[in-house]
Amino acid sequence: MHPVALVYRFVLHTLAGVFLFSLVGGVAVLLNYGTVLIEQSGVSPYAMLAVRGLEGFLFVVDFLCIVVFVGTETWTFIRDVLRSASGGRHE
Repeated sequence: MHPVALVYRFVLHTLAGVFLFSLVGGVAVLLNYGTVLIEQSGVSPYAMLAVRGLEGFLFVVDFLCIVVFVGTETWTFIRDVLRSASGGRHE
């Protein structure tokens, strides 16, 4: 594959990953705002603990997913560039 195509694919995949990360992060922010409103209405502390736990879980999972995704894409990009530079001889 041509090096410019490799860079284009890497940038496109990374931007798509960041977009998806932002969507899930946006849901986490909305959940936080909702949590504040729910807390003000006097919901039980156990329900609030569950909602706060869900909020934290969503953030951690989202963060781990973007780190793994970008790491994998970077590794694939570097591998493909090295293969392209060596004429595709490495498996």
